[in-house]
Amino acid sequence: MIISPSAIHRARKDNSAALAAVIRESFDPKVPPTIHWDGKIMLDVTVTRRGCVDRHPLMAPGKDVTKLLTIPKFQSSTAPVMADACLAAIRNYGLTESWPCFDTTASNADCKGGVCMKMEAKLGMDLLYLVCRYHVFEIVLYKVFSLHDSARSPKFELFTHFRDLRPEIDQTKYRTAMEDKEAAQ
Repeated sequence: MIISPSAIHRARKDNSAALAAVIRESFDPKVPPTIHWDGKIMLDVTVTRRGCVDRHPLMAPGKDVTKLLTIPKFQSSTAPVMADACLAAIRNYGLTESWPCFDTTASNADCKGGVCMKMEAKLGMDLLYLVCRYHVFEIVLYKVFSLHDSARSPKFELFTHFRDLRPEIDQTKYRTAMEDKEAAQ
């Protein structure tokens, strides 16, 4: 029996690759899913030297299924590099009929060379530019709160007022604004 660290590492890598192939082949969504990616700068714990690396998780949420496709890491997150990683995952899973969904950074949505433009060129087809609604809300909220310098403070009046009143809200009678006929109008 071989128990050296390198032999264990090799065996784990081989087993992981075999398991990934089985998972990839069994993934068969009923409808083409949306491909969603978003970059995060994280600590790189996969190498001996520590530091930060740009990670881009690619998810495939769809009808009755959500799949994490891959989490590639980039030393430089330029549009061509990100487009190649997205396309590799999409092709690997056979999801070329999917719709990309992304955050609103220029590296993704730039009409002169963003990730989506690069993907369109490499796939030879037009893509629906589906901007992630959460990232759109970030832009809207940023613009609303940037109107007031006091919005940058943790003691922002709106939040402190809500914090003080929250214990008095009866959670059993809580309704959303859409359920309230007066607010919905």
